Amino acid sequence: MSLRYNNTRTHPSHKIASKYVILHFKKLLSSAIFSSSSEFLCRNAYKCIPNWMRCDGQNDCGDGTDEPASCRLYYCTQPGLFQCHNANSSSHCISPTLLCDGVPQCMDGSDELNCERHTCLESQFKCQNPPKCIPKSQQCNMVDNCEDSSDEKACRKLNHAVPGL
Repeated sequence: MSLRYNNTRTHPSHKIASKYVILHFKKLLSSAIFSSSSEFLCRNAYKCIPNWMRCDGQNDCGDGTDEPASCRLYYCTQPGLFQCHNANSSSHCISPTLLCDGVPQCMDGSDELNCERHTCLESQFKCQNPPKCIPKSQQCNMVDNCEDSSDEKACRKLNHAVPGL
């Protein structure tokens, strides 16, 4: 005896198989999303947000995983600011553009921690040694803004290759 299926009936084993495929696909998708060291991977939304947007009182992930109950009080007056680790007022909040810039703005220096693993903003260039973020406008400006001159190294090679520069 053979079983016949039409468009209106589904065998129970097909439902189980499709649930397995969906779960397997979700696992594959989440493992394919790589967050940088300065990003937080949203558990169910399959996207990454900057670390400083975690625990800022806003559900940036859409699934709430960036705002767990364990978050400490957020003192900043607007979401998206970096809150210094020792914050106890809104004066201990800084713009993300100041993270790993080589100058501690937080009294505890938390804005300059783990800079070797920090990913600079798209509008910034990352100096190699010591690792710090500078505005891209300071890259290739014929001024060594990085202590190791890494902001000018590739530019010098290009400038020497172009006649008349």
